[in-house]
Amino acid sequence: MPHQRPKGTRDLDAGLMARFEDIRFSFVRIAEEMGYSLVEFPVLESVDLFERSTGETTDVVQKQMYRLQDGAGRDLALRPEGTPGLVRAAIQEGWLGGRNGERFAYYGPFFRYERPQKGRYRQFVQLGAEFIGSDTPQADAETILLLAQLLEELEIEHTFKINTLGTPKERENYREVLTSWLTERKEKLPKEDQANLTRNPLRILDSKRPQTRALLGDAPTILDQLGEASKSRFSRVISLLEEADIPFEVDPFLVRGLDYYTQTVFEAVGAEGAQDAFGGGGRYDGLVKTLGGPDLPAVGFAAGVDRLAQATDYFEEPLPCLLIPLGDVGREEAWHLALELWAEGISVRVAWHEDNLSKALKRAHASGAAWVMILGENELNAEVATLRNMETGNQKTVPLKPSLIKRALGQDEDE
Repeated sequence: MPHQRPKGTRDLDAGLMARFEDIRFSFVRIAEEMGYSLVEFPVLESVDLFERSTGETTDVVQKQMYRLQDGAGRDLALRPEGTPGLVRAAIQEGWLGGRNGERFAYYGPFFRYERPQKGRYRQFVQLGAEFIGSDTPQADAETILLLAQLLEELEIEHTFKINTLGTPKERENYREVLTSWLTERKEKLPKEDQANLTRNPLRILDSKRPQTRALLGDAPTILDQLGEASKSRFSRVISLLEEADIPFEVDPFLVRGLDYYTQTVFEAVGAEGAQDAFGGGGRYDGLVKTLGGPDLPAVGFAAGVDRLAQATDYFEEPLPCLLIPLGDVGREEAWHLALELWAEGISVRVAWHEDNLSKALKRAHASGAAWVMILGENELNAEVATLRNMETGNQKTVPLKPSLIKRALGQDEDE
């Protein structure tokens, strides 16, 4: 029996890889235009890094993190998210210290053990951006704008859900109020959500279970626990988003289930009411200090590339040209010609195994080639190649010179 890929992973064909590369190119370009530096950090990190940052009671750490031990008995994890690893790298490598903040962007594979479903895999690709060093509302708005501009460029309809968790003290006050309110209604909660009452009650606000969603309609919100400073700050973030024409709605139950968030949190979701998020993030002012760095504020986001790719309309470019040499002599000449074409940056694929032109043309049509270049006995004797447009069937002969072939491949049929 052939080997099978592990559950929750997938193989990416050329079309999907092209789509992923388009997303990566757009993200990196937009991020760099806004002053974010592209960096990378290890797939393997210590388990303790995520327990200290993401939170020991979160589903990510308790249920979804891939753990392993190396040959020296060290407890390691395949990174389930990007922010802790990036912050660790920024501290360790001395990337911090700019007066107006440091901006970082990243792109790469991540791993979570969870139920596989459409757009969600156990090995997935994620992109993200972090702005470390500024506690201003403008930094929050800029981070959201970066994600919004990426979605706009990818032509993905979207809106943002936005909320605030206030200061750590205000968040803790809300946790107590919410716990008390939910405890009084514990019997109305599904058992799966009841387990979070003592462990992490804010996680209940993330529940997608209909019974819980209905109950939460009357629950107290964190907005009731905010002081004037947090209210004023949140209002300023909202006004900045309005000025930038970023579509959003305030969701007082949005909490983003990671322990390090404070103040602004946000998610980008489908504009037609789809619940699954393309990406999201928020402010995490205490995390850099928690991980051993200076006491710097920070804000950031991450987005799932698999889900972005799923939401985009993608049209695979046809193979520009397929070179078909016939027979051994044709293959010898095709080798010399291909070297010259590739050296000139001309995109061409060579079908080395063809001897029958009729069958070769059928296979070329099936491959999606826009042009075929035929090198048979007649062409070799005349020192030309036959170029055939596979859409129209029109063809012409061209001397075996890269510059002339390049010009011919770029011409319209009328020229």
